[in-house]
Amino acid sequence: QAEQSGFVRQKQGSNIELNFDLDVTPDAEVQLILDETSGGVIRGRGEGNLNISLNSRGDVRMAGNYIRDEGDYLFTLGNILNKRFAVEKGGTVSWNGPIEDASMNLRALYRTKAALSEIFGEEESELKVKLPVECILNLSGRLLNPSVSFDINLPTADERTRELLRVAIDTEEELSRQFLYLLVMNSFYTDPSLYSSGS
Repeated sequence: QAEQSGFVRQKQGSNIELNFDLDVTPDAEVQLILDETSGGVIRGRGEGNLNISLNSRGDVRMAGNYIRDEGDYLFTLGNILNKRFAVEKGGTVSWNGPIEDASMNLRALYRTKAALSEIFGEEESELKVKLPVECILNLSGRLLNPSVSFDINLPTADERTRELLRVAIDTEEELSRQFLYLLVMNSFYTDPSLYSSGS
């Protein structure tokens, strides 16, 4: 539920200014549309104190921070891919000026299971075991044009297994390839250059 209080101030004829103080609570579901065309939407609940001011000239300004408690992000790639990511608790969206100039700092996860043998083509039994995999999206910068970075984490794996993944995914290009392959196929991409049946 978002509680609002406001006042109207009239200056010099028809100039009117409205000022709203909003106490946003987790009862209210909030949607942030990143891309109206492709459908990139962040949806969920959180809390924050926001101030919105507008006047008869059409100027709208907003100030305050909104802290995410829970929610999801619909990640889209053209008309090819739609995957729902869970937004981690504690992400923020902040305003201090025009309403469209919000800045964000959010982390979202897509969880699946995959085996490292899919990368290396290995026959060793320990690499054929499917492990939990987190595909991580970091969203930062301007809300309407965010900077997006990828990461892949093995939350339950030991350090040796994580190091094998780091060796296999050692460039941004390879990270992007494996990330998107995990989203589409729920498995790692087999890189022929890493395949060696004797190693």
